[in-house]
Parts: sequence; structure tokens; C-alpha cells
Amino acid sequence: MNLSYSALFKRKVSLSLQVNNVIKTYSDALVDKFNLKIDFNITKTMGSLGDRGTITITELPLEDAGALSTCMMNIGKEKPLRNYVQLMAGYESDYGVIFTGGVFKVSSNLDTPDMSVTLDVKPGYDASRISQIEINEKPATLMSICQKAASVLEAPLNFTAEDKNFSEFNFKGTVFQLLNNLQRTVPNTKRIYYSDNILNVEDTAIPGSDVILISGDSGLIGTPQASMQGINFKCLLMPGLKVGGMVQIQSRKLPLLNGLYKIQTLQMQGGNRSNPYFCNVFAIRM
Repeated sequence: MNLSYSALFKRKVSLSLQVNNVIKTYSDALVDKFNLKIDFNITKTMGSLGDRGTITITELPLEDAGALSTCMMNIGKEKPLRNYVQLMAGYESDYGVIFTGGVFKVSSNLDTPDMSVTLDVKPGYDASRISQIEINEKPATLMSICQKAASVLEAPLNFTAEDKNFSEFNFKGTVFQLLNNLQRTVPNTKRIYYSDNILNVEDTAIPGSDVILISGDSGLIGTPQASMQGINFKCLLMPGLKVGGMVQIQSRKLPLLNGLYKIQTLQMQGGNRSNPYFCNVFAIRM
């Protein structure tokens, strides 16, 4: 049995979740103790608004499920605080962070024996508490503006693109509105995006340095599908895959597609007690 298929039966998961004012971590031992079922569907793209998706938890203790079901109530406050959430998943041989951010919406089903809570998650757990960012610079550079945005996000800045000069730059709004506005000022070949808690500014045509092999032996599922823009492929969940990251495709059935690609969109999904862990990936050839 090769590594790809044996990995399906050795899944791991850990969920750190703010319940009231306490961050609780449901790792393997507690997941087994409460018989928790954790299903996730997280999408990461070269867009400005960052990673987002849903996490559904079944059989959560009633006290925790009730606290989460009411955490979005906004009594006497301008905005509800975003409950922190971090999901880690993978296999015994490959395990890492899938998502870190905040809870922006909660849907619960507490009227059945298998009580479940579905969390809509987005980036900006801390940044959501900061309503405005104001920039008035004359002159300004793309890098200097992105440094301010990264500071608000409390995130490192990965700036590998060619810088751009502005004779004057004025803005007031949220940090994600700022990133959207900046994206409209640069060519389509330059992407400004927030993913895996890193603010990235890069040229899509420039390859990255770290390359992950995607083959039948390493986790490729089925045959990649070609399009005019790039390729779509499915593989076992690999926590090391990142938007903007590089992959080397090795397909036995379509060797013409073999080569180096840069990931543009990445969907990570699965469940610890039902659906296997998978990635659906769209990438462009370098």
C-alpha cells in the first residue's frame, strides 16, 4: 500500500476555539473523549480578503455549543468581538495549520441527538476590532502603504513585487477595503492578498523558491484537468500547500501537463470521521 492510501486512515485534527473568554483546544485526546466530528471547508485565493470557509463541529458539549450559538449577540456594543479559531489537520506524517482567524457567523442545530454548530470563519480576529485605518502620504510607495496594512493586521509582510510610487495617497476605511483599493491600482499580474496570516504582494509571473511535488505517489488523485488559464487538480490534504506556492506536477496519464505551477486558488476540505482530507487546487504554469 503506497503512502497516499495509507494516509487516509491516519487523520489528525485539533481545534482551538474561544468559548466565552477562554480559548479551549480540542486535540486528538479530547476529540476522542467527546466523540467530536469536525468537518471543514476552507478556501484560500489570491484575493485581498483572505482565507474563509466553514467549520462544523458535531457532539460539542452543550455548554460550549450554547456559548458559541449566542456569541454573535451584540448587546450594548457597537460590534461583537470575533471569537478566535484555529484549525489544524493532516496526517501523522504531515500535520499543520489549515486556518487561523475569527468567527463571523454561527448556525446551530441543538434539537437533535447529534448537536452541531457551524462556524463561518474569516480572517481578522484582532483586526475586526479596529474599525478604521487612515493614510495621508505625499508622496507614498506601495510598500510603505502595505507596511501600514500589515501592522494593522499584526501580520508579516511578504513583498516580492516591484514597488510602485504614488505622488499622493489618501485613504480612510477598513484594512480590507484598503487592500481592495490597492489591487485596483496595479496590473493584473501583480497580486495583493492576505492568506495564512501573511500579507503578500507579488508578481504572479515570478516563480517561488520552495516546490512541493504532486504525483500519484505523493497524493495526486485522478488526472489534472487543463484549461486556457491553467490546471485544476485534486490531491490529499497537504498543510504545506499555500496560495502563491509552487508545485511540480507529475501526471502519468497526461505527461504534457507535467511541470512547474504556481497555486492561485486552494480549497482544503474534509472531516475527521467522514470525508477524507482533500485539496482542490487551481494553478498556473510557470
